[in-house]
Amino acid sequence: MHLCKSYALLVVGHTYDFYLNSVLQTTGVATNTFDTSALGTPLPNNALIEVTVTDPNGCSNTASLTMLVNSWSGTNSIIGVQTICLGGTPTTLFNDQAPTADLASSTIIYQWQSRTGLNAFTDMPGATAQTFSPSVLATTTAF
Repeated sequence: MHLCKSYALLVVGHTYDFYLNSVLQTTGVATNTFDTSALGTPLPNNALIEVTVTDPNGCSNTASLTMLVNSWSGTNSIIGVQTICLGGTPTTLFNDQAPTADLASSTIIYQWQSRTGLNAFTDMPGATAQTFSPSVLATTTAF
């Protein structure tokens, strides 16, 4: 997971120091922003990010946040290749191993996509369940 976010409004004359797990960061820091993708590695789970803003008088304040990186297990690959004659209805599509989230409070959300030919995949409105039952097909379609 990468984070690219302004943590404080830019105020001329103020300095901004960013810390990742209590280590001062210089890579990816530009004035009042910290682009963690510049670090070259994903943030670890429970990463503590802090910014200390210091005004010209030496007064400072620190704000922090803890990043929870939610990963999931399971391949979530569609099972089976189907050959359907023109006007035929495919059987329900499902995955080989339902994914589970590492964080118990997480909800996995599905969005089915389809394409015809070499066109780009596009979201299918309303197709948000773990399984999908396509309607009658009139052309070769990939899901």
